[in-house]
Amino acid sequence: MKSTLLPHFDTSMRKRSVDSPTEAQQAHNVRESNSLRERKQRHRSNNVIVIPFIICSVLFFMYLFSGNRLRMLQAITLIPVVLCFWVAATAPTLSEKFLPITWVLSVISSQLPAFLAAFLAAMAILAFGLASTFYKQPKSRPSPTIVIKSVASLITVLLTENFMIWVVSATFPAGQLLGGAPPPLQDNGSYLVQEYIWTGLTKHEIVGGLRRLWNVQWSLVACLATAFAMIDLLSTKRDLYLISTRATWTLAAARLIRTISFSLTVLPNPRRQCYREHFPYPPPELFSKDWFWTGMLPNSNGGCNDLIISGHATVTTTLACVVTSTSTNRWFQVAIWWMLLQDYAVEIYEGFHYSVDMWMGLVIVSLLWRAMAPVEDMKVAETSPSTASVTKPSFSEITLYGLPVSIAYIQLVLLPSWAANYLILLFLGVILSVYFQYGQAHVNYVQHLCLTLLYLALGVYL
Repeated sequence: MKSTLLPHFDTSMRKRSVDSPTEAQQAHNVRESNSLRERKQRHRSNNVIVIPFIICSVLFFMYLFSGNRLRMLQAITLIPVVLCFWVAATAPTLSEKFLPITWVLSVISSQLPAFLAAFLAAMAILAFGLASTFYKQPKSRPSPTIVIKSVASLITVLLTENFMIWVVSATFPAGQLLGGAPPPLQDNGSYLVQEYIWTGLTKHEIVGGLRRLWNVQWSLVACLATAFAMIDLLSTKRDLYLISTRATWTLAAARLIRTISFSLTVLPNPRRQCYREHFPYPPPELFSKDWFWTGMLPNSNGGCNDLIISGHATVTTTLACVVTSTSTNRWFQVAIWWMLLQDYAVEIYEGFHYSVDMWMGLVIVSLLWRAMAPVEDMKVAETSPSTASVTKPSFSEITLYGLPVSIAYIQLVLLPSWAANYLILLFLGVILSVYFQYGQAHVNYVQHLCLTLLYLALGVYL
């Protein structure tokens, strides 16, 4: 009896000893999942207390500044920033804190001089480029060819759009007359904004006292960089190349629709003196050398008759879609879209666009972003998986990564704007040359050049 039972007993013990690590791991995962679930439940229960406290605090500040409408509006419009600060302070995981912290710090940095804010953005790009190159995750990733193609398409669309802005303005004689320009269209949205939101405030107070305080555009750019870093260095479910391609195709499609729209139907600008402020009068002879040269100059301050869909709205909405898709916190997403709508209200007040232009930009980009969702599920050629490792960059490597960022920063801060388009084309040529000459050996450097090009393009046109 013993001889038949002992082998059976030993076998069962050996089996249990093999399975025990798996069972222990499963038990550990269950405990971690329960712990995270409990923290999220506590986080949601805190909403009931904290959110009314934030609202009461804002109402209190409104009462204090009730005699100063600008201060009162500053208190109201900073509610989303306070909401981001609360999300950063109470989020249950560290990864959920990064984006709201970035937004709050961006709003604080908006009080710094423009050259210093651009420098901080450049240093962030340099740091991300070095981190993504010298810290390697053990995961496969698609070939960057798909990103390069999408960036090249976007640059082509933007340069075409830039030239067509000049074409529609130069070929619309009625808009060039200082006193006899056609009257603007009736804009009910602009009327509501001016009469019920920004009433009693000067343009200087609205733009300098509110819009500069929010810093929506560059806060979105900063959060975009943080989202890319999180996806590339921390996420295993989403890929940086695919989400970048999705965003680039979304923006390229929106700008192409915009270019075709304002080229087909020319609308009078809400500001009658717009042409004289942006373009030479009288315009050069049609199809002359000066006429083409004027069309190549970057319209970084906007055009005059490029209406129907706002270019500003297409860019900021695309950035907001990327950032909010990276975060799972609903309150942070609400704060982002809230700030975006405030920024659009200022754009409408300034008269650069009709309210329908901002609305169409928001809606079209949001729909295109959802339509481009299959891009992130594409099966493309993958690079071979790498093993997790951290290497220290040499001085020459830091210089190599710092050179393009420095050139882009100098263009934004020191060089004249007319050189921007040519520098953008030069960057695009270098990207294509490096990739097709060295291939996968320098794929991280190509990624760094693409992000630097994005930094340059947004700095010029945003």
